[in-house]
Amino acid sequence: MSDMNAMVKQLVDLRGDKKKLEFHLTELGKAIEGSERTLMEAMSEQGMKSVRTEDASVTMSEAVYPQVEDRDAYKRAMVEEIIAAKEAGEPMEVIMAILDNFQFRLSVPRAREKFEMGIPQPGVVPFVKQKLTVRV
Repeated sequence: MSDMNAMVKQLVDLRGDKKKLEFHLTELGKAIEGSERTLMEAMSEQGMKSVRTEDASVTMSEAVYPQVEDRDAYKRAMVEEIIAAKEAGEPMEVIMAILDNFQFRLSVPRAREKFEMGIPQPGVVPFVKQKLTVRV
């Protein structure tokens, strides 16, 4: 049992060390974000897209990302697009390409429920992940 005590103590100590480091990393990340925001504002005010100093070259760029504000409306539109493609006789590849608008991440509770009920989920297999719960 003393081996088990030593292993648990080591695990608790390591988790404590990790928590301290994560706190420090979070604070450091906030400081970096603030510094970046200040630099971007200064560059924007001066109409600059890039700056070169003795320490580094910095380039400011922009990228557009989708932000869905109404999931139901978006899902409805995708279903309508799939139905229209099917009715138009589009090949399955075209219909499947419509689904490429999504990054798939299955609902874990719903998938678990289907596994427990024995309902097949094409293309999906159960992945069992073990984990420890430690209370100090």
